[in-house]
Amino acid sequence: MYAFAAFGLKKNQARFLEDGEEIEVFSVDFADAVSMIKDGQIQDGKTIATLLLYERFFAHESTR
Repeated sequence: MYAFAAFGLKKNQARFLEDGEEIEVFSVDFADAVSMIKDGQIQDGKTIATLLLYERFFAHESTR
């Protein structure tokens, strides 16, 4: 599994969804995403691990 941190992105129309695939895209501040873990709004283990790993080891680097 790979995870990527991307910055300065612009919202665009999804082009390559599989049949029956539905993806809702919305922006959330990083701190709010971490709060969503605590509130139970994010329950996917891979997503939780990725966000908390980034918060613990890399978030301070993006503010340089």
